[in-house]
Amino acid sequence: METSTSGIKLFAFQSELEFANKIAAQLKTELSPIEEINFKDGEHAARPLVDVCGQDVCVIQSLHSDKTKSVDDKLIRLLFFFVP
Repeated sequence: METSTSGIKLFAFQSELEFANKIAAQLKTELSPIEEINFKDGEHAARPLVDVCGQDVCVIQSLHSDKTKSVDDKLIRLLFFFVP
């Protein structure tokens, strides 16, 4: 049985674009646009650029820490993504 992905909104943060594009290709869909802003003081903001109200949504974001972002930082970005 084939799964329908029509209507799903698939988002990915900049750090996960390569992996997310592979997922989108397998699902035969496109990534929905987001806006990511990194401020000079270390703060950040991210938001979807399409309406997500009443939509099925999937956000691709690794929580694995790296040299630039800790697990905490990545989790906060993910949690605040949909806060208006």
